[in-house]
Formats: sequence, structure tokens, C-alpha cells
Amino acid sequence: MAKSFKYAQRRFWTNTRGNVSTLFAMSMTVLLTSIGASIDYGRVLHQRSIANGITDAAVIAAVAAAVDADKAEKEGVVEIAKQAGLDAWDANAKATKFDVEGYPEIEVTPGDDPHEWNATVTFNEDYSTHFMSLFGQEMFPIHSFSEASSSFAEVKEFWDVHIAVDISASMGIGATQQAINSMTADPQMMSCSFACHYSNGPGLSDTMAVARSKGYPIRIDVVKSAINQVTTKLEGITSGDNISMVLHGFSTSLSTLVNKTTDLSQVRNYAINLGLTPGSVGNTNFRIAMNTLTPLVGNSGDATTAAKAKKAAIIITDGIHDHNINEINVVTNLGQHYKLGPIAPSFCQSMKDNGVKVGVLYVPYITPPGYGGYTNAYIAQVPTKLQQCASPDMYFEATQSSQIEGMLTTLINKAFGSDSELRLTQ
Repeated sequence: MAKSFKYAQRRFWTNTRGNVSTLFAMSMTVLLTSIGASIDYGRVLHQRSIANGITDAAVIAAVAAAVDADKAEKEGVVEIAKQAGLDAWDANAKATKFDVEGYPEIEVTPGDDPHEWNATVTFNEDYSTHFMSLFGQEMFPIHSFSEASSSFAEVKEFWDVHIAVDISASMGIGATQQAINSMTADPQMMSCSFACHYSNGPGLSDTMAVARSKGYPIRIDVVKSAINQVTTKLEGITSGDNISMVLHGFSTSLSTLVNKTTDLSQVRNYAINLGLTPGSVGNTNFRIAMNTLTPLVGNSGDATTAAKAKKAAIIITDGIHDHNINEINVVTNLGQHYKLGPIAPSFCQSMKDNGVKVGVLYVPYITPPGYGGYTNAYIAQVPTKLQQCASPDMYFEATQSSQIEGMLTTLINKAFGSDSELRLTQ
């Protein structure tokens, strides 16, 4: 009996079949856990890799948008850049099948240098597990961070802007029909609609002074006001030495009223007057004026230095040639002193051949009653001839005084060109 008990006891302790099952079950649990953890961890690594990639794309998009918005002088650079970063995040997350919910935090700040921008993109979210959640590990952190900086250097363009203003007698006409009527009815104006005459008789003889004292708007003053406004705009975009201006006046000849200067206030503060004349003898000679202006303007350069400045010549005129020399452009010849016609486009050609941007702002001539015989034969040709004088797309006609400033602004912008960093606001 005792022997049988000892034998059974020994068999129990030496039987390994149950142990194998138990060990197998334990081993499989560990193995499946390892496999599950490996799968989860692999998925986490894959999502982290995607996060790093789309974070890099977002920060590059943000800083690039900041630089572009700054260069275009847009308002709200930071907001524009952040939105560009989020748009890039969305697009790349969809394309790469990023499986983590949430959005990054995007910061955009100006750098220490002019036109420099910094951007950071930070993403912190948790990614849910599958297998490891069975063992209490429900989330893995997904963290990515990227930063970038970018800037643009302002390219300093050098420009010489020459403005040549017609200061002949006809530019002294009243700027509005009401002014013309009032001036004509005023005895102190010698009953003349042009503030450009003087009299040897008693009383006030300077009709320009009379017109200004009584507040009659005259055309030359409207033109000067437009020049002042545009000069102020140029002052706003110059870096102090890259834009020079020259102011000329022309009638029977051309004279420089303000010499070349980077102090643009000299042009803004200059008072343009007309030459007072007892009659309309020798008002304007376009050939002499343009032949004098051409060498003063010179050759246009590549804008890299002041000595190589690009050149623009803006001509403001009513387009009527009236002189005592029988030039090639004369159409109407009324004796020794009145030889009239439109400008000849050939007078402007040398400037254009020199690379100069030639702009023309035509302020249409108003033919007074009884003066049709002086202008009828050619007045319709004036706009066409002036347009042919101008460089392509640089001819404008201001039929109203209120248009002059806007058109002069547009002319200078046309001269700068679409590829220029310089731009005047309207």
C-alpha cells in the first residue's frame, strides 16, 4: 500500500504534459503581446514620420507666404502666413493619410533684419493604440516641431524722373468752364479767359496774379497740384537717394526749373509760372523743346547705381505748337508769327532710342470762341501725334482736371514697369 502511494506520487511529480501546456499558453501570451506591441509601435513610428514631414512642409509654406506678403506690402502678414501653413498641413495630411487628429500650433514673427520672417510649427497629440490598449497602454504621444526663417533683400533701383511741363500761354486758361466764364467777364482779367497776359495800361496788369488772387483755378495750377501729389508719393517710396527728379518748363524753348535732385521736396515746393505775354506770339516750339530735353535726360541705364539710373521723361502739354519758325510739323501758317500744328513724333524718337521711357499726358487744348481758324486744320491730329511720341502704353488724355493726378501716377508706374519693386499707390 505504501509502495503504491510512493509510486503514484513520483509519477505525479515527474509528469510534464500539463506543464508544457501551461508554459505554451504563457509563451503565446508573451509572443502575441510582443507582436501587438511591435505593430502598434511601428504604426506610431510611421505616423511620427508623417508628422515630421507635414510639419516641415507647413513651416516652409508659412514662412514663404510671410515673405511674399511682405514683398507685396499686404496687410496682415502674420495671418496670411499662418493660413498658408494650415493649408499646407491639410493638403499634405490628406495626401500622406496622416491618421492623427488635431492641428499644429503655428507661430510667425518678424526677424531681426528688415523683411526677415521666422516661423515655427509645433504638433502635440496622442495616437490611440490597438493591441497595447489591452494592457493599459492606450495612447502614444506624437510630437513634431519644425522652424524656418526666410527674407528678401530690397533691390534698390535708381531712377531719374524728368517732368517737362508746357508753360506756354495756353496753359493759363481757366481749368473749368465756370472759371473760363468768370475770367472772361472780369475787367481786371482784360476780359481774357487766359491768365497769361499783361497790359501797359493803368491798374492791375498781371492777369496771372489777378486770377490767383481771386481764386480762379487755372490749368497750370491744377497740373502743378498733381505734380505735388505725385512727388509726395515718390518721396514715400524712395530710400533717400535712389529716385531723382528734374522739373522742366517749355514754351518757345526749354528751361530747367529744378535741377536734378534727390531732395524731392524741391520739386514739390517749386511754384510754376507762365511767361506773361502781350499776345500769342511764339508760344510753343516742340522741336526746340525736345531737342534740348533729349541730351539733358541722357541714356537710360540698368538702374543698379545712380550713374546707371533708368530714365523716364513725362511730358505734360496741351499739344499745340505755335511759333514763328516754319518747322516740319507746321500745318497752319498764318503769317510771320503764327505757324501752328501738332507735335512731330520724330521730335521724341531720340529719347526713346536712348532707352528712355517717354510718357505723355495730354491736357486737351480748349479753342476759345473766334480762334477756330488757328486750330481747325490740325486739332484732331493732336492726340494721335502725341500718342506716337510716347512709349507704348504711356499716353494718357485728361479730359477733366480731376484726372490729371491719377493719370500722372499711372504714367510713372508704367515707366517703372511691372517687374519693378517701385510702385506708386493710386
